[in-house]
Amino acid sequence: MTRTRQLAVAAIRDVGLCCTLAVVVTRGINESEIGQIVNFSLANLDVVRAINFQSAARFTGRFGIGENYQGYSLEELLALIEAEIGVPAETFYSVLQNFMRIEGISQTIADIVDAQHR
Repeated sequence: MTRTRQLAVAAIRDVGLCCTLAVVVTRGINESEIGQIVNFSLANLDVVRAINFQSAARFTGRFGIGENYQGYSLEELLALIEAEIGVPAETFYSVLQNFMRIEGISQTIADIVDAQHR
């Protein structure tokens, strides 16, 4: 995470607000940062309420009209997230779920509650 983003989250914290991180994943540019973004949000759960991962689209202005950029499908984005953070992709098919890191392991809230009720 860049220093600017860290300062932005700190400023949001200072005024008592919360936020959602909107992350555009661009093939060949930042897909390796997914794990860092998740870890950043977990370290700032008091402020960061959600992460909205989305694929870059050709019509957003980053790419020229003649370029043949292929964005990520939802399934590809889910596979990237799973590979980066180790939370199964099927976890994210339903309404977005919260997850947290316990003893260095990312776990969904649903898994934690389920394990406690076994």
